[in-house]
Amino acid sequence: MRTRQSARGRTCSTNSVVTFMSTETIRHNYGYLHRVLSKRHEKDPDMEGECWIESQRYEVAGWVRLSKKSRKYLSLKFTKTDSRQ
Repeated sequence: MRTRQSARGRTCSTNSVVTFMSTETIRHNYGYLHRVLSKRHEKDPDMEGECWIESQRYEVAGWVRLSKKSRKYLSLKFTKTDSRQ
């Protein structure tokens, strides 16, 4: 198992795995995004997904934006959810 230095100076594992009572396996400090193929409104996110950070589940939404210098970037929003879902 590899370790790395966190931003706060703590040493943490980069591939921690926790298994709950269900068959779902959760990798901490990892997540995913997928493209939303059918947006209902213009303000809906372009991408959606989830991640696990320090035993807490977050829903992730992403929007592809254009900067003033015409460079594309990804704007993200993290919403804390019930960690047992």
